[in-house]
Amino acid sequence: MKKFQMTILSVLLSMNTWAAEGHDWGYQNENAPDQWATLNQNYHACLGHNQSPINIEKTVSGNLENIKFNYKNLSIKNIQNLPHTIQINFNSGASIGIDDEVFELKQIHFHSPSENTVGGQHSPLEAHFVHANTNNELAVLAVLYNEGASNRAIQQLIKNTPPQGGTNELKKSIELSELLPKEKAYYRFNGSLTTPPCTEGVRWLVLKESVMLSGSELQAIQQKMVFPNNRPVQKKNARIVVE
Repeated sequence: MKKFQMTILSVLLSMNTWAAEGHDWGYQNENAPDQWATLNQNYHACLGHNQSPINIEKTVSGNLENIKFNYKNLSIKNIQNLPHTIQINFNSGASIGIDDEVFELKQIHFHSPSENTVGGQHSPLEAHFVHANTNNELAVLAVLYNEGASNRAIQQLIKNTPPQGGTNELKKSIELSELLPKEKAYYRFNGSLTTPPCTEGVRWLVLKESVMLSGSELQAIQQKMVFPNNRPVQKKNARIVVE
């Protein structure tokens, strides 16, 4: 079990090594998501029964606890423009609390269009806030973005994102509060990594309220990274979505 947990965390936190060593999966043609499980024996989990993302439609009421946010000590380590996404890496200090456990924020990365859908509808952008507890179990907080008012956090992200393959070691941190909505109600389900090796056992928390960004900001962030970079929704099978 410990080896399984370490595998999930090491994959997510070493995304930059894929750029250095090359990668054998993608979002189009022969490396597209429907081929992932055939590309590498380590990607067999991509055929699993609890895969992410999903379409959120039918839900059950579970009186979910509030997520306890502790982002006061948010400290950005760097911003990377990786082969498949833009990723913000963090120093230790920021966390969320769920299930009477603390999950430390490790990184945020982006997908466009969104991976998770609500009522069958995509949002133009989705951010995954990846957290890990002391047992190296993962909790991913997903935030959906729709076109509307401008967003200062997105503007700062665009400004500080390096060219493809680059890393920007920030000398001065940027304000990221506008990456989150004011209301923190959420949907919860069990799922997986949305990229190979598609490891399952990930707690998914999808915030109900979306965040706004302007059309020009959306276009700019899409131009900075590989677009589109979303895995299609997967079958829910026997899973339930709790709200």
